[in-house]
Amino acid sequence: MCSVELAKVQQDLGKLDDARSSLLRAISIGRAIKSLRCIRYALVGLGNLRITEAQLVRENEPLSSKGQRRRGKSHTSLLLRARAAIQRAIALEELELEIIIDGRYLLASIYFFLDDLETAHTVTLQTLKEAREYEITRITGRAYRLLGLIHARQKRYEEADSYFEQAIDIFRERELRLDYARTLHYFGAALQQRDNLPTAERMAEGIERAYARGLDYLREARRIFVDCHATIDMLWVEDELTRVEKQNAGKQ
Repeated sequence: MCSVELAKVQQDLGKLDDARSSLLRAISIGRAIKSLRCIRYALVGLGNLRITEAQLVRENEPLSSKGQRRRGKSHTSLLLRARAAIQRAIALEELELEIIIDGRYLLASIYFFLDDLETAHTVTLQTLKEAREYEITRITGRAYRLLGLIHARQKRYEEADSYFEQAIDIFRERELRLDYARTLHYFGAALQQRDNLPTAERMAEGIERAYARGLDYLREARRIFVDCHATIDMLWVEDELTRVEKQNAGKQ
């Protein structure tokens, strides 16, 4: 169990090879002591690691002529492997309820990254209901954040803002710095994307104000990632800020 927890920290630090070694060690120990519970707890951690690896692959994929990323088999296969590992893990009733609910949140995230927004929405709502029922605050906040991402992708901005803000309130109140910063990052990026709307619509919906707020969120997220040594998150938010700066330069 300690090896799985260590892997989470190593993953946050960007030491993915070390995290993988810790998870494989956890699985090996679980097999040695014949504990399915320990093995499947490690499988949830392995699924989470593969989600991060899939996002890294996606970020490094080239853009198409339309500015969209070409999702290669490696990106999709990592997500499908993550889904299989987590589904197998949380099928075991002996697991702690919090681990099962966390696994469902990760499944919802996978469906989102696979662009299956309908399934992602359904699973996230189920996860949110269970997390609130059993007062699992961190997962409640993460579910709100994922609902924000889903609604932002669907251009349902009012609902997206509400969910993001609920997540921010939870993470700020509980002083969960990385989750707070990640929510700022996702919310800030979502606000930036609205800048591509037609001018009249931008004025009607206050897009300019949303754009400025999003930029502030991205900068605050970067500061926290630097303080926490969250290497991968820091690189992602810096890439977003670089993109914004180039976009601004192009308008001048």
